[in-house]
Amino acid sequence: MKNFLLSVVIVAAAATLGATAFIGFSCRSNERSNSGTSGIREVLKDKSVLPDNYEALTAAEKEDILYQAMEATIFTKLPALESVSPIKFITAHLNLKLNRVGDEAPAGYEKSIHAHGAAARVKFEAEANSPYTGLFQGVNHGIIRLSVTSDPKGKDFVPGIALKLLIDGQPSRNISALYKLSGQKNNHNFFANELSNIIPIQLDPKSIFSSTIFGRVSLNPTKISVYPLAAIDEKGVAVKAPSAPVQLYFVPNHANDFASADHDFREDLLKIPSGTVIYDVYASPEGGTDISNINYERRAKAVKIGRLVSSSAFIASEFGDRRIFFRHYKFEDNN
Repeated sequence: MKNFLLSVVIVAAAATLGATAFIGFSCRSNERSNSGTSGIREVLKDKSVLPDNYEALTAAEKEDILYQAMEATIFTKLPALESVSPIKFITAHLNLKLNRVGDEAPAGYEKSIHAHGAAARVKFEAEANSPYTGLFQGVNHGIIRLSVTSDPKGKDFVPGIALKLLIDGQPSRNISALYKLSGQKNNHNFFANELSNIIPIQLDPKSIFSSTIFGRVSLNPTKISVYPLAAIDEKGVAVKAPSAPVQLYFVPNHANDFASADHDFREDLLKIPSGTVIYDVYASPEGGTDISNINYERRAKAVKIGRLVSSSAFIASEFGDRRIFFRHYKFEDNN
């Protein structure tokens, strides 16, 4: 009975507060809101978009297929940003997010968080002296998706990165990053803060709620491993002695800064041209658990290992919002 009452209190609090999250999504097959596309909704709902031989293709071919799927389902009108449903968030299929291999989500997939964003082709250009192996040595083909956790409603703006690095003949490797679970308050400049695969454990109700839900599937709910990126190169060759960082810092190119006032961040992303440096990437071999605040002493010791450069325009699309899939790696499995 106590546990039941506690659950009721948590759900009620979350419904009032609006939960935010680092990892997680739900799968549901109910009707979507009007996407502004014609005939796309049922195709995405009922059929796989990627070809059967997709994983055997080259990274360049995969990138073309993913980007073309976004172009084919581009929104003619941006859909409204969605609020997080605490009930759906609690019942989200988190294990699927951690265990599914592939670049396409299941049919009927809809995110309970990060529902809307914009995506572009991207390259990771590595520094010549990077000490890390595999994909950290450079990747020519990938997809980056920038989104917010939910409708900020003028406050609680929570930007996030989902990055997919594509590999010849092998499944992609993925990274996700946030600033903090609680976001950056009412600052709507997407590039205001650095993002990371390791974020502080915060003690506000929303963050506690999110961390508790993630704790169902991971011993480290505010950390994501990047080790799998060091174990293989972009040609699909396994690395014999992988060397990986523990924490990555995505440092925004402030030439891309948006207005901090309340506005739809996607409209600004769609104006960023191909060939733009989106983030410089710094890495640290350390990655401790921080309480409430970012460890700036550890951050100061991080070394620049490369940069993420767009190789197309950003697109807001049905496929980018509903079907492209970004896996998360449990921190405890590789660190």
